[in-house]
Amino acid sequence: MTRHPGKLGSKKSIVSIGLIGILLVVGVWGVLGGTFRGVNANNASQASTSGIALTAPVSPNIAVDYTSPIRKLDPIAIGMDVSAYGYPNVFANDQVEQQKLKTLVIKYMRMALKYSTTGDPTSKIVCDANGCDTRWTGDQWINAIKGIGAEPVVKVYTKSSVDAANMVKHFNKDTNNYIKYWIVGNEPNINGYSVQSYSSYFNQDYDAMKAVDPTIKIGGGTTAWYDQYWLQQFLQLSGTRVDFVDFHGYAQQGTVPGNYTTLFEKARYDNSINQLRSLIQNIVPARASQIGIEVGEWELNWGGTAQDNINFHAVWAASALGHILSSGGWSLFYADKGNAIYANLHTFTDPYGHVVNINPDDTDAAYHGIGMFTGEGLFRGFGDTIVNASTTLPNVEVYASDNPQNIVVINKDPSITQTATVSLNGVTSGTVEVMRKDESVLFPNPPIKLGILPLQNGTFTYQLTPFSVTTFVLNTDPSQTSPTLSPSPSVTLSPTLSPSPSVTPSPTLSPSPSVTPSPTPGATLAQDTFHRANQTHWGIASDGQIWSGDANSSQVFSIAGNGGQLANGNTSYSAVLGPTATNAQVLFSGSMSSFNNTNLGAVLRWTNGNNWYKAYIDGTNLVVQKRVNGVYTILKQVPFAATAGTSYTLLFSAVGSTLSAKVWQTGTPEPGTWMVTATDSTFQAGYCGLRILVQNGAVAQITAFTALAQ
Repeated sequence: MTRHPGKLGSKKSIVSIGLIGILLVVGVWGVLGGTFRGVNANNASQASTSGIALTAPVSPNIAVDYTSPIRKLDPIAIGMDVSAYGYPNVFANDQVEQQKLKTLVIKYMRMALKYSTTGDPTSKIVCDANGCDTRWTGDQWINAIKGIGAEPVVKVYTKSSVDAANMVKHFNKDTNNYIKYWIVGNEPNINGYSVQSYSSYFNQDYDAMKAVDPTIKIGGGTTAWYDQYWLQQFLQLSGTRVDFVDFHGYAQQGTVPGNYTTLFEKARYDNSINQLRSLIQNIVPARASQIGIEVGEWELNWGGTAQDNINFHAVWAASALGHILSSGGWSLFYADKGNAIYANLHTFTDPYGHVVNINPDDTDAAYHGIGMFTGEGLFRGFGDTIVNASTTLPNVEVYASDNPQNIVVINKDPSITQTATVSLNGVTSGTVEVMRKDESVLFPNPPIKLGILPLQNGTFTYQLTPFSVTTFVLNTDPSQTSPTLSPSPSVTLSPTLSPSPSVTPSPTLSPSPSVTPSPTPGATLAQDTFHRANQTHWGIASDGQIWSGDANSSQVFSIAGNGGQLANGNTSYSAVLGPTATNAQVLFSGSMSSFNNTNLGAVLRWTNGNNWYKAYIDGTNLVVQKRVNGVYTILKQVPFAATAGTSYTLLFSAVGSTLSAKVWQTGTPEPGTWMVTATDSTFQAGYCGLRILVQNGAVAQITAFTALAQ
C-alpha cells in the first residue's frame, strides 16, 4: 500500500527503554510460571527454574511428533517490507535499524523502486512510495537489504513494461547487483485497475522482464486484501506466467480497540493461503507446484491501532507468523520503520500504569512476536523443518520445528494461565531452555530467559501465562535423530517437501504423486475426531494436520456439534488429509440427511478433483468408481440400502491394483469380508480423504476419519 508518511509517523514513537530497567523493579514472579501481571525489570536475569517448572506431567495436552516432518521452510520465509519512511534515518542509511533487523534474522525484504523520470533509464532510481526518502539510489536501498543478509524483492510500476525491463537490466546486467525476485504493482484492486487491465499490464511486464533475464521470479496479484474473486480472475488471465501470487491483509483499521477473539481470527492468514492454493491448483494445475504464495503485507494496521503499543501486539504477531509459516506461505511484515521499529519519540502509559519512553530505532512489540520464532539474537531460532504439533488446550497454538528443535507455544487467553504438559515423540532426553514474552515484560522489551528444564522420558510441563508467547529451545541427545526432508526446490516459494505434505491444504497436482519415503504399513497417515469448537471450514484435524481440497476453502464445510458438516452445497466436494501414499485405506463414519441425488464416500490416490478412486453409498448401492481427467467410470457396485439420517461406517482399501470396500451401520459388527472388489491400475499413489455429493438441501455429517498405510 502506498502510505502517507504522516499517518505512519503519527502511529508510533520509537522505543527508548534505557530507564525502564531501573525504573520498574517488580519483585514477585508467581509460583509456577510467574503469573504476576506486572513487569520484570531485569530482562537479562534468569528466573529460578524451581519457581517455574512443575512436577511430573499427568496427561499430555500438547503433542509434538519429531518423527513426522510436515514441510521444509524456505530460508527466506520470514521477511519484512521496507517502508522507506522515518526521515532523516531510513533503512538505507540507518545502521542501528539495519543491525536490529539483521539480529531479527529477516531474510527477505520488499522494496518499491521506480525511475525518477518515467521512461528514462538514465534517470535516478528512487523509492516509490508517497513521501518516501528519495535521497538514496535504488542500489543503496538494495545494498542495505543485502547487507543484513536478506534477499530483496523489488516492486516495479505496473504500467511501464519498458521501465520494468530496464530496471532488471540495470541490476542484473549492467551493475551485476543481481535481484532474483520481482513483483508487479501494488494493490491494483483499490488503485483504479480492473483485473483485466492489471493482468494485461502484468503479462506485458512479465514478458519484457523475462526477456532481459529469464532466471528471475516475478510475482503478481498484490491485492489490498485476500480478494478471492479478483485473484481468481488474475490467475485465469496470468496464471501461465506468474511465479508467485501476493496478497495483503490487515486485521483492523483506525484507533478503536478491536475484539481480541476477532483479531486473532484475522491472524489466520493460513485460511486465505489455503484457499488461494486451491484456486491455483484448479486454474493452472500444470504449474501449481511452481507457483508460490506470499502474504506481501500483514500487520494489525498499516497506520496504527490502539493495541499496537501493548504486549498483545507481540502475541498477535507471533500467531499470524505461525499461521503463515505452517501453511507454506512467505511472510512480509509491514513494515520496518514505523511498525517493527519506531520512527519517532513517544511516551506511552501501558495498561498497568507504567510510563514507557520510546526513542527512534527502539523495537515494537511485534518485532518480538517475530523474534519468538527467529530468536532475535537472544536464543537459537526456529528450525528449517516444521513437524506435527497439536494441542487440546483452548486458545493455545503450538508450532514446532526440527533442525534445530524449537517449540513456540502461544496462549491467546487474556486472563487465564494454562498448564501445558508437552509430550514429544522421537525425543526422550536433554534440556529445555525457556524464553517468554508476556505481560510481565514491558511491551517494547525483548523476551526473558526463565530457566532451563530437564527433559525426561520425552515430557515436560510448564505454565503458560495469559497473553504469552513461550519458546522452548530443545537441546537433546545427538543420538536422537529425526527423519529428514529433501531440500527446497528453488522454483517455488511454498514447497511441499515432506513425507507428510498434509499441512498444505491443497496438494500438488499430478496424476500420480510420488511417495518418498513410503509410509510404514499400518502407520496412521491421518486422523480426525472432529471434536473442536464450531467453526467455518474443517481447519486443523485432531492429529494436528490441516484439511485440504475444498475443506478449508468452501463455505459448505464447517465444524458443528463435534462433527464435520457439509451443508448448502450444489456439487461434489473433496476433503483430503495426510501425506500421499501408495497402499492405504480410509475408514470413516458419517450420515446423510437425504439420499436424493447425493452420496457419501471415501477417496484414495486422490490428486485433484478430477483424478481419484472413490467408494461411496448413494442410498441404493455401494459403488467403487474412478475419475480420470474428469471422466467418471464405475468399476463395480453392489446393492446396499442406506437410510437417510443413519450413521454408516465405510472402509475403502487400495493395495496395488486391487480396490476393496465394505460398509455397515455404525455400531453394528463389521462385515467379515469385502463387499465389493475391483481391479484398476490408473493411479499408483495419491492422497486419502472424503468426497461427498451434497445438494438439494442435504446435509452430510462426518464423525470420525482415519487413514492408514497398508
